Amino acid sequence: MGLEIRPAREEEGDKFKHVAGMALATSPEGSGIPPEFTLCVFEDGKLATA
Repeated sequence: MGLEIRPAREEEGDKFKHVAGMALATSPEGSGIPPEFTLCVFEDGKLATA
C-alpha cells in the first residue's frame, strides 16, 4: 500500500491523539484538534506521524 498523506478521519481520532501526545509529550486527552485540521502520514494503513 505504501505511504498516504491525508487528514486523520474521525474514527482515527483516538489513535491520532495517542501518537500526537507521544510525539509532543502532552496529554492525549488535551489535543482538541478537529480531524479535518490534521495532516498525517499513514504507512500501510497505520498512522505513522501526526
